[in-house]
Amino acid sequence: MNPSSWYFPSLIALFLYGAWGYWGTRASNFINPLSITFYSSIGVLISGIIALILLDFKLDLCPKGSTYGLLNGLASGIACIFFILALRNGPTMPVVLVTSMYPMITLLLSVVFLKQGLTLKHGLGMVFAILALILFASE
Repeated sequence: MNPSSWYFPSLIALFLYGAWGYWGTRASNFINPLSITFYSSIGVLISGIIALILLDFKLDLCPKGSTYGLLNGLASGIACIFFILALRNGPTMPVVLVTSMYPMITLLLSVVFLKQGLTLKHGLGMVFAILALILFASE
C-alpha cells in the first residue's frame, strides 16, 4: 500500500472511533444513554470550538453545505443514543460489529444519490463484509 495524504488521518480516525466505542461501552455501565449523549455533545462542542479557532473564525457559509453539516451532526448524535442503548442491552462485540458496517450504508447512498460507480470488486467486498458480520455475530 502506498501511503498518501489520506492514509495517516484514516488511521487516526480508526483509533479514535475505536476509543469512542470503548468509552461508550464504559460509560454505559455508569450512566444512561441520554446522559452519555449529552456528555458526548460537550466533547463535540469542544472539537467544534477548536475547528473554529483553526479556521481563524472564518466559517464557510453555504446553505447546502451547512444543512448537510447539521444533518451530519444530528445523525451522529441520534446514532450515538441508539449505539449506547444497544451496548446496554447486548454484548459489545456484536453491537460494535453491526454498527461498524455503517460505511456500507454510505457507499449505497453514494451509489444511489451521487451516481458513484460500484465495481465488481466493491460489490464482492460488501458481500464478504456481510458474511463476516454474520459469522462474527452468531454464537
